[in-house]
Formats: sequence, C-alpha cells, structure tokens
Amino acid sequence: MLANIKFPSGFARFALVVFLVSCITIQESKAMEGFYAGGAIGGEYADVDFKKSVGRILPDTPTEFTSAEDSAQGWVGSFKAVLGHRWNLPGRTYFSGEIDAALRLDNDVTGFLEGVMDDQNPDNNVFPGDWYLDKNYSVGFNAKLGYSPEGISFWGEGGSVYIIGGIQWLDATVRSEHEGILPNGEILEGGYGSDISAIPWLAGAGIEIGGAKSRLDLRVIYSRYNVDFSVEEVNSPDLRYDLRYDYEISEWGVYLGYTWFLGFALGT
Repeated sequence: MLANIKFPSGFARFALVVFLVSCITIQESKAMEGFYAGGAIGGEYADVDFKKSVGRILPDTPTEFTSAEDSAQGWVGSFKAVLGHRWNLPGRTYFSGEIDAALRLDNDVTGFLEGVMDDQNPDNNVFPGDWYLDKNYSVGFNAKLGYSPEGISFWGEGGSVYIIGGIQWLDATVRSEHEGILPNGEILEGGYGSDISAIPWLAGAGIEIGGAKSRLDLRVIYSRYNVDFSVEEVNSPDLRYDLRYDYEISEWGVYLGYTWFLGFALGT
C-alpha cells in the first residue's frame, strides 16, 4: 500500500523547468530524431476496490476494527499534452524520454458501501453510504523503446511499435458518506474526504503510424496504485472512533495521440 505523498504545488512547473534547462545545447536533428510535442485523448477504465474500517477508541485498550468493502468500475476521460525527445539507435531501434501532463474529464468512479450493522455489538458498526474517487490531474515521465520495421507500407515512413514504462504524480479527491445510529441513539450522517496524492507506475505498448515528422500514436497502458486516509471522529468524550478509508485502483488506459517533431535535438 502506498502512503499519501504530497508534492509541492509547483511540482509540474519545476519538472518542466528541469527538463528544459537540460536542453540548452541543441543542434540540427536527423530525420525523426530530436524534440517532439503532441497531444492525446482517451481514458482509463478504473477498477476501484474500496474498504472502510471503523474502530472505537477506548482508554488503555487496543483499537479493534470492523471493515466493509465494495468495488466499482468506470471510465475516466483524459486529455494529455506531451513533450519528449527521441534518440535513434542502431538497427532501426530508438529510445524516447517524455514528460506528459494529463487533465481528467468526467473523472469520478462511484459506488455504494452496504456497511456492517451488528445490533449485538454496535460500537464498531460500519455505516452504509456512497463513496467516490475523483482523478483530477497528473504529471509523469515515460521512457519508450521502439522499433521501426521495414516493408509495412501502410505504417508510413515513421511507423513503429514500442513498449513504454513510466511513473506519475497523481492528484485525486476521495470521499465517503455515511448514515446510521450511534450506540447512544443519536442519528449520525455526514461524510469525510481528502485530497490525495499517489505515485502510480505504468507499463504498456503502442504503435505509431505516419511520416517522419508527424504521426498518429495509439497506446495502451496498465497501472495500479493505492490511496488512503484516516479520520478521528469525536461525537462526545466517550464516543471516539478511528475511521480508515482505503482505495485500491487498477486501470487500463487507451489513448489516441498526434505528435510532431520540433526540428532540433539535444547536442552531443
């Protein structure tokens, strides 16, 4: 399980500045080699496993938790911007490093937790309620290793296949609602949420179709990560609870993009 990781608000700008500073020396590029920019649209099919655990806090007593789980699936739309650099290698192979920034659209996956209600031991009841995960935006770095085969005319001069791996910093919002009756008979309803940072790793493959200077890019990506947060709920001096929320996410992403070379490359 990944811990909550918070980056400075200027992380995206800092990453871009570091990348550009490394590019002070430039030269005329070879065909298909050098800096490129692009954009892509697509989305991730997210499978989210949600777990809520509730433990009553008692003096000088270890907290015992009761848990309930739910799962939900949904598509999260994405728009991506990419800035990268490609180096041609021997044998029609190449290596690329790229920074991408993604904004999520129609971005939530929602479910309903049935909860656990025990009339004999209501202290640790897990109240039912809606929950959701919202993916907001991300910044990442990818590495690509590709091959441009000969003799496949419909791919075009710049056609290739590649594998890709990377890491992202993701900003998301999570929330869980609840409604139930406390041991003292009080009706309790509300919800808790948090802005969460996560570091998903990703791996996948893709295909490029088009010319030496611009082409379509179709890629498929898989990633998996966790986000979690906890809350101490105080209803009275004698009614204190430790609430823990965990989201485990696995995703398949599909993106269709367009890239074009900028006409210059890193110096040697």
